[in-house]
Amino acid sequence: LEKRVTGLYRFDQFIVQLSGILDCGLWTFVLTLFALMGLQQVMALRVSARQEYVGLNITEHGAKREISGVYQVMRHHARTGNLSRRVTIAPFTEVGVIGNWYNQVIAALEQVTAKNEAIVNTAADGILTIAVRSLQIQSANPATARIFDYAPHQLINQPLTPLLAADSSHQPFSTSDLQQLLHGAAQQGQALELYGHSRSGQAFPLEIMVAVTQLHEDAFFTLLLRDITVRKAAEDSLRSSESRERQKSAQLNEALLQLKQAQAQLIQAEKMSSLGQLVAGIAHEINNPVTFVHSNLEHAQDYVNDLLFALEKYRQHSGPLPTDLQSELDSIELDYVATDFPRLLQSMFTGTTRIREIVTSLRTFSRLDEAELKVVDIHEGLEAALMILAHHQHSPATCPPIAIAKDYGTLPQVECYPGALNQVFVYILTNAFEALQQQYAELASAQSAPALLLQDMQPPKVTIRTGTLSETEIFIAISDNGPGIPDTIKEQIFDPFFSTRPIGQGKGLGLSISHQIVTEQHRGKLKFHSIPNVETEFTLILPIRLQP
Repeated sequence: LEKRVTGLYRFDQFIVQLSGILDCGLWTFVLTLFALMGLQQVMALRVSARQEYVGLNITEHGAKREISGVYQVMRHHARTGNLSRRVTIAPFTEVGVIGNWYNQVIAALEQVTAKNEAIVNTAADGILTIAVRSLQIQSANPATARIFDYAPHQLINQPLTPLLAADSSHQPFSTSDLQQLLHGAAQQGQALELYGHSRSGQAFPLEIMVAVTQLHEDAFFTLLLRDITVRKAAEDSLRSSESRERQKSAQLNEALLQLKQAQAQLIQAEKMSSLGQLVAGIAHEINNPVTFVHSNLEHAQDYVNDLLFALEKYRQHSGPLPTDLQSELDSIELDYVATDFPRLLQSMFTGTTRIREIVTSLRTFSRLDEAELKVVDIHEGLEAALMILAHHQHSPATCPPIAIAKDYGTLPQVECYPGALNQVFVYILTNAFEALQQQYAELASAQSAPALLLQDMQPPKVTIRTGTLSETEIFIAISDNGPGIPDTIKEQIFDPFFSTRPIGQGKGLGLSISHQIVTEQHRGKLKFHSIPNVETEFTLILPIRLQP
C-alpha cells in the first residue's frame, strides 16, 4: 500500500511539471507572433532576387499596382503592334527590374522591326502577307501597290483572287484552287508564273515565290511578287531571234545541200550529155556502113542464087568435063560451096540486122542529152537501157547470168523528157544488177561451204513490169531477188551523196537524181519496197500527159 501511494505522488508531480512547460511555450509563441506582426507594420518585408524568381507572390509584397502597369504595356504592344510605349517603374524594386528587362527586349525588337520595315518598304519586289484560310491581304508594301496600281491601304483586307489569273484572260482563280496552288508552290519551293491584273484591267506576267508562316492558330502566306513583263519581252525577243537564226541556218543548210546537189547533177548531166553525144556519134558512124552492107546483102543473095541456078543448069546440059577442070572443081568442093554459101549470106544478114538493132538502141539511148518534152514509147527506152547494160548481165564470173523477165502491159504514148527518163531506167537497172552480183560475190568469198549456199539460192533475176493505173497514170516497176535494203537505211536511200558502196566506187547520186527527175521534172512518184533476201522493187508512177 505504501509503495502505491509513493507512485501516485510522483506521477502527480510529473503532470504539474509538464503543464508548466506547455504554458511557458504557449506564451512564448504568442509573444513572438505579436512581435513579428508589429515589426511588419514598421518595415515592409523584403525577399531575395532568387526568391522572387522561384515564384513568391509579389502581391503579398504590396506590388499590385506595379504589376498592373507592366501588364497594361504588354497588352498595348500585343493589341496595336506599336512598340514605342515603355514600362515606367522604379528600377530599384523587383518588379522594376523585370520591367527594365522587358523594355530592353522591346527596344531590340523595335530596332529589328524597323530594319525589316525599311527593307520591305524599299524593296523593288512586291511583298504580301495573306491569310491562308480567307486569302485576304493582311499587309502590302509600296512595291505591291505600284505593281497593281493601288494605294497600299486599298489592298488591306481585300481578297487576293481578283488580282491573279492563270493566263492573260480576266478569269480569276477560285479560292480553293488558288490555295492549293500556293500550298504546292510553298512545299516544292518553286516559283509560280501567273498573270496579275491591275486596277485598270491590264494583264501582266508575275513571278511569285511563296512561303507559309504559322503564328499560334493562324497561318499566313508570304508572297514575293516580281513583274516580269520586261523579262518576258526579252525572252520572246530572244526566242524570235533564235527562231530566225535557226530558220536562216536551216535555209543556208538547205541552200548548201541544193548547191551541192545541183553541182553534182550538173557534173553528172555533163557526163551523160557527153556520153549521149559519143553514143550518138558512134551510132551514126556505124549506121551508115552497116546499112550499106545490109542493103547490099539482099542483092548479093539474089545474085548468088541466080549464079548457082545457072551453074546447075549448065552442068545438066553439058557433057563430061575435061579431067583437069573436074579436078579443080573437086578441089574447091563446088557442091559444098553451093550449099553453104547461101547460109553464109544469111548469117551475115542476121549479123547486120543485129548491128542495126544495136544502132537503133544506141540512138534511142542517145536521147540522154535531149531536153525537149516529147511523146514517146516507154518500152523503147527500157529496151535501150537493157541493151546498154547487157554486159552487166554476164559479169562477173562469180555470178550466174542474170535473167530478165518482162511483163509489159499495153501503154499509151507518154509525154515526157525521154533522155532524163532513160537515165532513170539506167540507174535503177544498174543498182539491181550490182546488188545481185555483190550478193553472189560475198557468198563466193565466204569461208563456210559457199558451194552449198550458192546451190540453195534462187537464180538471179530482174523483172520489169509496166501497165496503166488509170486513164491519166502509168507505172514502171523494176524488181530484183537480191539481198534487199536494210531497214536502217531506207529513209536515206534518196538522199544526195548517200551510197552503200565502198568509198571510190559510188557517188550516191543515182537514186537522188532519179527521184528528182521523176518527182520534180515529171511530177510523178518514185517509191520502193524491200523485203530482205526476197525482193526489192522500185516503182515509177508517171502522168501520161504533163500539165503545164
